Amino acid sequence: MRRELHPMQFMLWHFIEAYQPVNFVLTAHLNGEFDPEMLRSALRKVAQAHPMSVARVENQNGRLFFVADQGTEYPLRLVARRTAHDWIRETEAEMGNRFGVDDTPVRFVCLQSGEVADLILTCHHAAADGLSAVYLMGDLIRFLADPKLEASCADVYMARSRVPDRIANSLAVRIPASIVRAAVKAATLYYRIRPSEIPSPATPKGAFCLEPWSLTREETTKLIGRARQEATSVQAAVCTAFLRAYAHAGIGRKGTKKAVSMPVNLRSRLTPPVGRDFGFFLSLMQLSVDCCPTLPFWQIARTLKTEMVRRLESPSLQRRMALTDRLPPELIDVVLRNMHRMPKSKHDVSITNLGALDLPERAGPLSLQSVYGPAVNGVEEEQVVGVSTAAGVMTFSLVFRDSFMERQVAVRIGETALRELRDAC
Repeated sequence: MRRELHPMQFMLWHFIEAYQPVNFVLTAHLNGEFDPEMLRSALRKVAQAHPMSVARVENQNGRLFFVADQGTEYPLRLVARRTAHDWIRETEAEMGNRFGVDDTPVRFVCLQSGEVADLILTCHHAAADGLSAVYLMGDLIRFLADPKLEASCADVYMARSRVPDRIANSLAVRIPASIVRAAVKAATLYYRIRPSEIPSPATPKGAFCLEPWSLTREETTKLIGRARQEATSVQAAVCTAFLRAYAHAGIGRKGTKKAVSMPVNLRSRLTPPVGRDFGFFLSLMQLSVDCCPTLPFWQIARTLKTEMVRRLESPSLQRRMALTDRLPPELIDVVLRNMHRMPKSKHDVSITNLGALDLPERAGPLSLQSVYGPAVNGVEEEQVVGVSTAAGVMTFSLVFRDSFMERQVAVRIGETALRELRDAC
């Protein structure tokens, strides 16, 4: 099985190879006994169900393909679980551990002590989105719980992303695509006339750090219900809480107006829709809102929700998707040569919310306690909050570099955000 990298994946892959790892980690906390051989057997079945998750990248005349060979297995590390916080240190190490060119894009770590286990899944972000990791983790739990369960292939989506032809072939897409191609062609010709080495970007300083928090089951239920009652969404409420926490801490952009970046799930927006495939099916959205402390919490959340819906329903989203399909591969060379001129990100924090995860709370002898992540290492000073809800518990994972933020500041931001959520309910 093989699948060519989408232009955005192509760009991200080369960026990661030249600059820094961009991994994300999902951690599931389980109760229930299983031995290492049961785990290895279950992982082999997960690989059979999602062959793209064990694919390696092959360069064929400048074009990159994920190629999956039958029988390839995930790397697995077994670690003795000594404390309830060991998984945090392991996650921090996994985020900074670069995937090799010949590595599979997914690896696992299992921390275990008796009937308690922490399953850590690390993924190369150029290969997949957060939901891909959820599908892998869900299948792993099911195969662990029922060793007789057989695997069937779920990765069937082979084409590039597609939007309706009326949008893909519209002048609103074709004209900017032609401008980009012409600019890249001109830049490429310039670099041939005046050849120079691609400057090596400065290696980002500092180690990746993780601070986790969670709501109780009761608090999670109250938040979901209150968001519905206030005619907004949980994502808008979480964004409001963290943006207000950043404003309170005086971090990020000056003033009370704060900006948040968030991924947009494209799986249901492609033609045909993507199911449970392992792959990269997302775009990005950035929103700004006034977080003045005198404004009511739910008013800010409704403002954010209204803008989210407007952006998602706007034709510009599909036009942007169609435009990325037309990006020339030579663009990455131009980008890397000009990394030192790139403007810094204009958002205060990124928030990626996987929502209510499709994971079994009980599966045979196993019970799921909670899931943390996705823990995503951002670029340089970027901080990323990963949000998940599983087994009735909503969790938050703030990732940052210790060279840009002190741990006690991160702790204060998280505690302030959770207090905002609790007070709002």
